[in-house]
Amino acid sequence: MLPSVLIVDDESEIINALKRVLHGKFDIQGFTDPREAIKHFEACPSHIVISDMRMPEMTGAEFLTKVAQLHEPTKRVVLTGYADLSLAEEAINQGKISCYIAKPWDNKKLIEQLNLLVDDIKKDARTRNTIKRLSIDHKKLNTLEQTISLLNEKSDQQVSELKEMNVELLHLGANLVSFFCQDGDRQSERVAQQAKLLGKRLGLTPAECQHIYLAGLYHKIGYHVIPEELANKAWYQMTQLQQKQWAAFAVTSGEILSSSRLLESSGKLLHHLFEHVDGQGFPDGLIDEDIPLGSKILSTVLYYDLLVRGDILNSPVNHVEAEIVINKMSGIVFDRRVINALYQLILSPQRDENFERIVLVSDLVKGMRLTQDVYDLNQRKLLPAETELALKQIEQLKAYQDASEQQLIIYVEGQQNVREVNESS
Repeated sequence: MLPSVLIVDDESEIINALKRVLHGKFDIQGFTDPREAIKHFEACPSHIVISDMRMPEMTGAEFLTKVAQLHEPTKRVVLTGYADLSLAEEAINQGKISCYIAKPWDNKKLIEQLNLLVDDIKKDARTRNTIKRLSIDHKKLNTLEQTISLLNEKSDQQVSELKEMNVELLHLGANLVSFFCQDGDRQSERVAQQAKLLGKRLGLTPAECQHIYLAGLYHKIGYHVIPEELANKAWYQMTQLQQKQWAAFAVTSGEILSSSRLLESSGKLLHHLFEHVDGQGFPDGLIDEDIPLGSKILSTVLYYDLLVRGDILNSPVNHVEAEIVINKMSGIVFDRRVINALYQLILSPQRDENFERIVLVSDLVKGMRLTQDVYDLNQRKLLPAETELALKQIEQLKAYQDASEQQLIIYVEGQQNVREVNESS
């Protein structure tokens, strides 16, 4: 689906000229009347709006201010002649528009500028989603002050308040790490959830499971050491040396966490995140039983998530395909017990095992509940989080994916609710 552009200019010749330039690259709508354009925009907001500066009914700045009030994420561009450059620059400074395009425009530069705005829209959407997760109830952040004021209350209540504040601050720190690592799809939290549940299934103590959970939340804290040229490179495209350079972030993450007494045990798990059961891993070449079970769990869960999401093979894969890939590494990279426990968790979660997982559109089943909003490739929302999928919605997603020819990845709850829906229907 092409990014949408709405053009407003009282001269139809300008609109037609822009349509010719942008045809095939953007979905174009043109209006000579700004009031009609507003009505259309209210019903169907566009990614980008381009407006002439001087129009009989209203100025471009007034029109684009109205657009911003209706849909703030839309990028707003003004077309301006040389005489109006100072007005355009003033509008930019006031935040009314994203940029201006001078008449006459250069076709190539115009397309480049609009493509940059589309990229900004996608980045803005990812940032908004992450910032939403950073918000913490102010009452919880003020727990310390409240606790001090309750010094005459029972000590167990004070301890409970302090524990609650400690948990909130730990999650705030983890979310900040995710923000700076551009972890826009909550991967760290997803990996932490699944790994903690695996630890419980494999007989670890509650304290050990908690160390695994915190290691999962903070595993990206050392991401800054990954060489820039490897940051967005698929795993299969890397040489062995490059893979080792990329994996070195886990050692840094372990060192950072180990500097805290509270997180020291979690740091140790991250230090050994990329050990292999055959002893050919990184950094210490530990063999099988010498590798902490928590490290084995985190390694398997993280690899599975990266594989399904598309980071490993540069294309998303479904569960069956991921199972085939991971099975080939059983006894070499990963522990068979952990692999089996992961499969059982993914396909047969218990009622109290709440977690998020990634699926492809082809794997969607009636009754699955979304844990994150579903966006199209241009960051327009298709379905909101918490939607319990019906067959009609699944068919719509399949139709969109077929039309766009690019796979969507969907984030859903564990499938206990799916079985309940299917059994009752």
